[in-house]
Amino acid sequence: MDDVKTNMNMSCPTDLGVRVFLELVYSDPKFNITEFVIACPQTCKALLGLGNPDISGIGVNIAYCIQIGASILFGPIAYLVLRCWPTRLDEMLWPLYQEVLDTLVKQNAAFTFPVGTAACIAFSWHSPTEFEVSFLLVIVLVQALCLLVVIVLCILVTTELEDSRGRTQGISWVWLLRLVFRDHNCVFCRFVGPVLIATNVCFLLPFAADSIVYTGRASEGVREELVLACNVLKELYGEVTKAREREDTIKFGLIWVSEAVYLAAIPLILAAERSSRFLLRIPKPLAEICSVMITVYFSAVVVWYFTNSQKLRQQAMAMMDGESTDNDWGFGQIVAVFLWVPLLLKLLECAIRIRRPEAAWEGERTPEDDFNLHPIPR
Repeated sequence: MDDVKTNMNMSCPTDLGVRVFLELVYSDPKFNITEFVIACPQTCKALLGLGNPDISGIGVNIAYCIQIGASILFGPIAYLVLRCWPTRLDEMLWPLYQEVLDTLVKQNAAFTFPVGTAACIAFSWHSPTEFEVSFLLVIVLVQALCLLVVIVLCILVTTELEDSRGRTQGISWVWLLRLVFRDHNCVFCRFVGPVLIATNVCFLLPFAADSIVYTGRASEGVREELVLACNVLKELYGEVTKAREREDTIKFGLIWVSEAVYLAAIPLILAAERSSRFLLRIPKPLAEICSVMITVYFSAVVVWYFTNSQKLRQQAMAMMDGESTDNDWGFGQIVAVFLWVPLLLKLLECAIRIRRPEAAWEGERTPEDDFNLHPIPR
């Protein structure tokens, strides 16, 4: 064993990530993980990592909490409150609620797409640590579900408001594609959308290929042996394995494929709207019931997954013996928090318009504003 230890110490990697470790394992059929861990005592801590402030730092975790809290509070909770407890202010509240949902959808998209793209880059170009992979797989799914929740409700509220003027007669599936980019002349639709499509497509394939190798059956035995060798980290590695079993590559890939298709379909939307054959509609009561059930269910799923991700983060930080970098504030963390300032400004604007409706509309009323003053029929 001493000879093995001496030889292993000669080749202990200084920068050991998951991919590097798997390459070491698969490069030699006789590679012994237990002997390697004994020879290189820093292996377990290196594979665990010290966190990543731009992925799981305190700042971005605050941003995740804002995203989840706002999506649930102004999503299914606000909708059910407005629907179940009508007030004399409904004529004004529903249009304002639609505006809040519009802003919430756009801010969710502006936060979800960059994080997902960054995850693809991290998995494709670097050798991420155990903690980075497990945390990212959970958090990207959480963000995608938040985006889905607010999109579904915004479709419902917007089409109901238009229906109150006789413009529609049910829920149009075209809204599912159109909603985030309702202003087709906006810079986000013309420039950022195609860039996001190209970026996601470029990094999706290498990420998927790398993930299949990393999370496939071939590495299961490697994980189990590593857990036994690094018995100090057994609890954390057990949680990591469970997280990966829940967030398999196919589900994660489908999320990004569907979002890429969503963006790519924008040029076809206006043409489809001109033909009634493409306006597939379902009855409004059924649409409302389905929308509420979908949003409530996925909101519960979001809370459950995010709670698990925070438990995993706390366990990892405890294992790092105070060496974690996740509590250090950085540029990316501050940007992530301030990304939600537009939503705060929209909420303040709506609060002012509720208290002073005439003053808020004075001098800036448009035909669209006149339409927005009509309540949803009950």
